[in-house]
Amino acid sequence: MRKLFMFMILSLFLITLVSAVKPITEITFTEGYNLKIPIDNILKIGQDFEFEVHVYNISNGMPITSGIGCYGHLYDYTGHHIYEGYDETVSHNFDYSFQIAGANFSKSDVYSFIAQCNSSTLGGYNGEEVIVTPTGREIKDNPLIFFMFISVFIFLGLLWSLYKILEDLAAVEVTLNTLFIGFSAYIVNLAYYYYLTNFMPMDLLLDLSLFGITVFGITHLFIPLVGLIFTWIKKGNVQ
Repeated sequence: MRKLFMFMILSLFLITLVSAVKPITEITFTEGYNLKIPIDNILKIGQDFEFEVHVYNISNGMPITSGIGCYGHLYDYTGHHIYEGYDETVSHNFDYSFQIAGANFSKSDVYSFIAQCNSSTLGGYNGEEVIVTPTGREIKDNPLIFFMFISVFIFLGLLWSLYKILEDLAAVEVTLNTLFIGFSAYIVNLAYYYYLTNFMPMDLLLDLSLFGITVFGITHLFIPLVGLIFTWIKKGNVQ
């Protein structure tokens, strides 16, 4: 009974404490500027792009075309600041413009563009997410999974061919077939790397393919050739 009484007292205390916590409310401004950034959120790698910002007075909805200065900021997915611009003169009657060179969109990634406009007394800001892809079109999950599967498959092919080369080399039984296996696996990975570079430059896939190019060059091109020579010498000595 005593435990039940203590539990009821504790419950009443917790309810009172929760009720005393003030709810979090969103701050709504009645003065300042409302910024609109009309944009197609998917861009192509290396594509120049002009960001346009329209500024309106929050209190009456009228466009602001003079008496303010606008800043444009571009960030990559890590939050690194890669561009900053300023415009205080409208183009096309209403646009504050920021021309960003395609060199700033060098990777297939997600970028953030933020605009802020201020007068001496009022201000406002807005931001948009920008997705950059190799083709300027949205990358669906299924093709990405497919290319990841292909990358893993090709890398496993490099490992299997390495095992085959080392097995034949240890037995001094390297043949033209061994040479062909190593050469083919390496060339397939090399061709796949150049395909990724031009059409699907995803960092993880490129790194895996480039690792195969740099690490397996000697093992798949040079060692089988040397092994074949030693095998011919061995068989020549036996005869």
